[in-house]
Amino acid sequence: MNPTLTAEVTRGSLIESRHAVHVVIASNDGLEVWGDPARLTFPRSAAKLLQALPMVESGAAARLGLTSTQLALACASHGGEAIHAGHVGRWLTDLGLDEHCLECGQHWPMHEPAGREMASTGVALSPLHNNCSGKHAGFISFAKDQGWAINDYIQPDHPVQSAIRATTEALLEAPMGPMGIDGCGIPTHANRLDDLAKGFFRLTQAKSGARHDAVQRLVSAHQTDAFMIGGTGRLCTEVNELLRDGMVKFGAEGVYCATFPKAEIGIAIKAEDGTVRAAEVALIWVLKRLGLLDENALPHRYPEPLKSRAGVRVGEIRISAA
Repeated sequence: MNPTLTAEVTRGSLIESRHAVHVVIASNDGLEVWGDPARLTFPRSAAKLLQALPMVESGAAARLGLTSTQLALACASHGGEAIHAGHVGRWLTDLGLDEHCLECGQHWPMHEPAGREMASTGVALSPLHNNCSGKHAGFISFAKDQGWAINDYIQPDHPVQSAIRATTEALLEAPMGPMGIDGCGIPTHANRLDDLAKGFFRLTQAKSGARHDAVQRLVSAHQTDAFMIGGTGRLCTEVNELLRDGMVKFGAEGVYCATFPKAEIGIAIKAEDGTVRAAEVALIWVLKRLGLLDENALPHRYPEPLKSRAGVRVGEIRISAA
């Protein structure tokens, strides 16, 4: 039986809550596992690097002159801040399009102060503020470069989604699992957690050629344009800003995936109950344990302090491994 990983939430001297976390680390040494490696997991937005990979690997990103900022947005779950929406809007303008071509839907910015500012100043809500708008701009860019139809690019049978499935299956060395529809409307597939980790590990094994170059560009974009990946107060931004090797990416329902080309490591994390706080503390614990993040980095993130409404520390969220 694999050891268990638990996110413990303390209040005073007691453990108030516990969250089970499944973790798989894939490397040249094989797999290191906590929990259930066979757990079928929708990677959700943690798979955005894989979804952007065909666009870059095909040469479409280079032909369109996409910048590091745009590549970061293609992998982002951004906060919908003005800088995020502005960059995506200009990207679409460069393509001769506007926000009406986005099929991701719209929601108030994940960064609540940005939403309040919009409401107070009368800025209209649009699909640009959707946390996945950059990813969708990437899909549209890929379709435009390839001469495919722009409309219905979120449908499972569209060539963009077919290319993503083919690339992902090749990396996972497994057929795509059961399909669901993600929050932004695109297909998402549930695969074994260990297959996801191995897929992100296999990204590190491309030592030359188009795949190597594409992985390097996308990983570099996560680091150099980390603010575009998440935004103010977001863990993905804080971690990627500190990394000198690799990238990490959050997905809804308590998922993280990561790849580290120099260390040749792939990671997949799933909080059993979908709790974000559990996945976040597990990510920091894993990265520090592997030496991928300095032990003294992000002290406000691990252990994560639990505070009263007045800002007084009353407990913490930490990892227990057994």
